Amino acid sequence: MNTNSPWEDESGVKVLRFFDSDLRPDWPKPVKRADLLIPCPEVAVLDLDDGQFQEFAADPFAFSKTYKVFPDHEIKWLSPCSFPPAGKGLPEAAPNTRWTVIYEHTCESTATCMACPQTTTMPKRHRSKK
Repeated sequence: MNTNSPWEDESGVKVLRFFDSDLRPDWPKPVKRADLLIPCPEVAVLDLDDGQFQEFAADPFAFSKTYKVFPDHEIKWLSPCSFPPAGKGLPEAAPNTRWTVIYEHTCESTATCMACPQTTTMPKRHRSKK
């Protein structure tokens, strides 16, 4: 992995951490917790391929532990993850799209997360018969 890149590779999952971590490679402008003037929240952004996203969607809590999203602090409680709404007329994730997942971790070891597809497809429009 490029040592000038802020992205870390956690067993094949790309992670961008906005907090101190001993695992962070040496890159030009590290985002340090001290720069934020507060110890919490810790924020991590993940860039997942479709297969990784399916694993995440099945159990976001287990996924965060497996891939050590917050290596220095265990998540003890995770709210239900926010996924894009599904419904008639709404764009859907394109097949085999990459996903952006964001975890926010508080000082109390609670966390929230949300997921968004990086590519969507618009639903086919049906012409009404007159």
